[in-house]
This record gives sequence, C-alpha cells and structure tokens, in this order.
Amino acid sequence: MLNRNIIIAVLCAVLAGCNHSANVMPISARESMVQVDVPPICGPGGAQKMAVDSAAIATIERGFDKFLPLDFAGRTVQVGMWKHDSPIGTKTHIPFRRHQFTMKVKMFDHGDKDSDNAVDARRHLGPNWRDIVKSGASC
Repeated sequence: MLNRNIIIAVLCAVLAGCNHSANVMPISARESMVQVDVPPICGPGGAQKMAVDSAAIATIERGFDKFLPLDFAGRTVQVGMWKHDSPIGTKTHIPFRRHQFTMKVKMFDHGDKDSDNAVDARRHLGPNWRDIVKSGASC
C-alpha cells in the first residue's frame, strides 16, 4: 500500500496542482488584503502560515515594522476527483482540494498607537527574514 504523502505528491504532479500563490493588495495607506491559494499537501494550516508570512513580508516591503490581522477567513475548495481502480477490482475516489486563506491586516511603525498588540514582522519571519522577503512566502 502506498504512503499517503506519496499519493498526494503523485496527485500534485499529475494534476499540476502543486503551485501556490500569494497576492497582497494595498487597500489604504496602512492596510492590505492578503490572499493565498495552496495545494492539498500544504493543508489549511499551510495556507494560514503562508498568509501570515505574506503579511509580514508586505509589512516590511511597505516600510512598516508590525502588522495586526483585522479579519480573516479560510476555505477548502474541491477542484477535482482522482479515480483509482485497484488490481483487485475496487474503486477509490480521492477528492483533490486546494486551500485558500484571506486576511486583512493593518500595518504599524514601532511606537504607533495600538502597535503594542501587533506582530513584529521581522521577529515573526525569524533571523533569515531578509532571505524570506526576497524569496517570498511558502507553505
């Protein structure tokens, strides 16, 4: 019997669904909307991680230090069904799903009003934050 991760990896390759995307759209001087779409192997948690990392990157790129999520939503979208006929005649139907996450964030400089509750973008990304800003977020 094949390992579940191998099956998922094969599904990604067969269905060309291993790509991921992150879009950040400024909606005001201090606010942005972050939208991510990730393959099944990332899962819903991977979509959330990528959205938060993308918010941190956008915060740094726009010249701010901290960000605060104001609103967020996630969903799983079924984009197809993989059908497998086994050698012994049983049929398996495996749903192929993508995970999406949307988050509105407000950005702050250190010392701004309400910045005490915000996430420090560089600290969130860790010691290699410069490399992550260059390469982009991933799940």
